[in-house]
Amino acid sequence: MGWEWDQTGAGLGALFNTFFWFSTHCWVVGSSHSQAHAAQKVILENGGKVYTNYTVDKVIIENGKAKGIRLSDGTEIEAKKAVVTTIDPDQLCNKLIGKDYLSSKILGRVNRLERDWICLMWYTWAFNERPNYRAAAFNPDVDESMWNALGDTDLNTFKVESQERKAYKWPSKLNIALAYHGVSDVSPGDSLLAPPDINFTVLSEQFVVPAWALSEKEWKEKETEHAEAVIKQLERYTTNINWDKVSGYLPVTPFYTANQCKNYAPAGNWCVIDNTPAQFGKFRPIPELAGHRVPGIKGLYPTGSAWHPWGSAHSAQGYNCYKVMAEDLNLPKPWDVDGRPF
Repeated sequence: MGWEWDQTGAGLGALFNTFFWFSTHCWVVGSSHSQAHAAQKVILENGGKVYTNYTVDKVIIENGKAKGIRLSDGTEIEAKKAVVTTIDPDQLCNKLIGKDYLSSKILGRVNRLERDWICLMWYTWAFNERPNYRAAAFNPDVDESMWNALGDTDLNTFKVESQERKAYKWPSKLNIALAYHGVSDVSPGDSLLAPPDINFTVLSEQFVVPAWALSEKEWKEKETEHAEAVIKQLERYTTNINWDKVSGYLPVTPFYTANQCKNYAPAGNWCVIDNTPAQFGKFRPIPELAGHRVPGIKGLYPTGSAWHPWGSAHSAQGYNCYKVMAEDLNLPKPWDVDGRPF
């Protein structure tokens, strides 16, 4: 864990590095792509079926119970035990369930959910060598930090940025976070973190405006502009990173995110809905849905990043949902067998 400071401005280092990053994160051999295939294999081995490139049109509800789903081509799939969904509350309530089965109170709360704030420029960079931070001259720990923030010491910067983004204006200052993905000089040949022919991979991110705030052409222009700004910032904070050290980069913008996954539309929100005080914790996304059940509809279990405790890429929501299902459907409870408290 380290704090990164330099004479040209402050970069707040990974304060939560020791307490959060290493204790809750792991790498999957072959990336999340292979993880999805492993999950598919488990489903198939247990007699299940997987439908790809299909759109779900409706949850079939009969006598107050979710009986299955209907695909857009009319195919109906029966639910032997339950229907589980990880889509956002808007699609779930307004499209898959519909107003005939939900109260106006629930629909009103869902329709008022905020989801324009967590919109990221999310770039993966491949460097020919590991970044050497200027701050390492007086704090060597920064070179080992898994998460660094490069920005201002002036706290007013964030007030201004908040006002700008609330007005759907591009932030006037660059405040980026860097997450280290691969460190081949620490673990030579370790392809879990980086391909063997690339010395170092880094994720950079900055909060910007929602996808709908700019046209497709304007987003394409921002892709290049933001890449130039990131490298310029790294030149300021490191002694060795410039465009000559870049093997390549993958730009992901809110526009790309919103158009690649309907869960993130229309804003391109990485957490599906915002992590605001009213949408954070045990009542996320709304009190009526937070318990992974839908009032008045048995056998329907919603979960995913829009559910408690907060939006992010972790498995807490799915685990919590299974515990609810285990109580309702008399499913195995491995935590009891293993003597775990949860």
